[in-house]
Amino acid sequence: MPGLGPISQVMKSNGQQAIGRDMFKLTLALWAFVILWSDAAQPDSLDDVYTTRAVVTGKDERNRPLGFRLCFEDVLVKASGDASILIDSRFESLAADAGRYISTFSYRTDPIF
Repeated sequence: MPGLGPISQVMKSNGQQAIGRDMFKLTLALWAFVILWSDAAQPDSLDDVYTTRAVVTGKDERNRPLGFRLCFEDVLVKASGDASILIDSRFESLAADAGRYISTFSYRTDPIF
């Protein structure tokens, strides 16, 4: 068969050629998924794991514990890789005092949208 690539020359019947093409497409798609997924799943740096944001309605002390708790939840899930950690019996006692685990925080005053 002149003009056909080495993969097509090895195939004997139409059924085998179709399976070969489908297998090639599937393999290509799987590799693309693995490459894209592994890159997206990795944080840009270790600091990104321990950095997060929360939206609160004010800058006074009343809103701070809620913001700290939300950030604590987010960081705990990112660092552990396990979302079920939030339903662990020990989580509530740790989250109640989440502010002690915060090293720095700031408020953003410009609109996000």
